[in-house]
Amino acid sequence: MATNFKRVRDIIADYKANKQPNIIRQMSTCTTMDDYVYGDHQNRRKGQYSSVSTALGLLKILQWRFTNFEHLYDVVRAIFMTSGHASAYLSIYDTALRIGYNHAEPILPSKYVYLYKSVGTSPSPRQGAINLYGQPWVDKYMDKDYRQRIKTRWFSKKFPNMESWEIESILCIYAKYFYLNMPY
Repeated sequence: MATNFKRVRDIIADYKANKQPNIIRQMSTCTTMDDYVYGDHQNRRKGQYSSVSTALGLLKILQWRFTNFEHLYDVVRAIFMTSGHASAYLSIYDTALRIGYNHAEPILPSKYVYLYKSVGTSPSPRQGAINLYGQPWVDKYMDKDYRQRIKTRWFSKKFPNMESWEIESILCIYAKYFYLNMPY
């Protein structure tokens, strides 16, 4: 991966060439509940959320009909929040994304970019947004509820024709390469 990015479009090009194919492969090869919860890139121990895995397994068995990604996210969040694990919050979005991607009719985020925080020094989409747009911008456009998200349309100038989940991935993976007012 290059590290001397001058423009946002350079980062987007690197993402599409080097990262996006692996992310799609990881999302499309989920076969067990652990795959949905942990994925390939999660630095979590398998079985850490065994009660969550069980509940998510029930969701799949019951073939819930989700109306949109926000509905799916809220259900996954409710399950994770009952797990009692402080770090469960970090897995909500990724788990909902993997489940939605593998749904009979894919359910992916389209209205919002979710900007969760990370723990420690791990990159996060929120830090990427802060680095690129500044804290006041993030504070202004961030939903004021628990979802920690910003409408996708506010990202359209820097990320034209991109899906919400792609923007989230780029902001997370490349967080440290963004700088304030980086040109498109």
